[in-house]
Amino acid sequence: MLLKKGDKVVHCGAFHTEDPKVMRVTGIQKASFEVIEDELINEIEWDDFKATPKEYVVDLQDGGWAYNYQIYKLGWSISNGHA
Repeated sequence: MLLKKGDKVVHCGAFHTEDPKVMRVTGIQKASFEVIEDELINEIEWDDFKATPKEYVVDLQDGGWAYNYQIYKLGWSISNGHA
């Protein structure tokens, strides 16, 4: 299954201290200290996206961003920890 730019996801912000929110992904990139246009990704396999914490960053519709470990597929439940 792919995570794509434009998909809706569950975001658990502030190191999982905020309530989960459904957000739209506006960008995906490998984590780095600067935005390099060639590193922007339009889609990625969920397993690859979630494999290594802090390897990927997503931009969100509200103008914020999140590390990959804060992002989950729609249907994910905080009570059982999975989709």
